[in-house]
Amino acid sequence: MILPTRSLRGGMNTTCQRTQYAKSEQKLTWRLECRGQFNMDSAAEFTFFSPLRYTAVISTKGWIGDQQISDTQVTLEGEYVGACQ
Repeated sequence: MILPTRSLRGGMNTTCQRTQYAKSEQKLTWRLECRGQFNMDSAAEFTFFSPLRYTAVISTKGWIGDQQISDTQVTLEGEYVGACQ
């Protein structure tokens, strides 16, 4: 399933646009681009191995003017182990 792009406010003087979003039974991917006082590009890919287990990689880069101030990549792994007590 692919959904249309969507605009968001990303903070002071910054507007964000979801430029990619796709979902299937095994994958979820998205991309978010923010432009303004703070520029940011973020992309994610989630892989679902079962209804109870997934992995994901989320990459984000940020700039103020021409100066890159952040470049991060987060790797996640999740698994349902039971109801909260």
